[in-house]
Amino acid sequence: MHTFVPPHRFFPYLTWTEIQAMPDKENVVIIQPVASIEQHGPHLPLVVDACIGTAIIGRAMEKLEPEIPAYVLPTQCYGKANEHWHFPG
Repeated sequence: MHTFVPPHRFFPYLTWTEIQAMPDKENVVIIQPVASIEQHGPHLPLVVDACIGTAIIGRAMEKLEPEIPAYVLPTQCYGKANEHWHFPG
């Protein structure tokens, strides 16, 4: 489920006891990626925006110092693009 996000930075993988034991909870950063599912022409899949956004946040989490308390939620696919109404998907 974590796709591009390192497993130790993927918030849904934490147990409630790990969350309870976190020191300084008010400084923990929870990141919610949001991206579209929409057409990009016949050469690309609908998930392109979501994949790019998830890959970027995953790469950033790989480079983050281990002592920085930051976690990523699953990517939320959301969008409204009237200019795409005539395309399937």
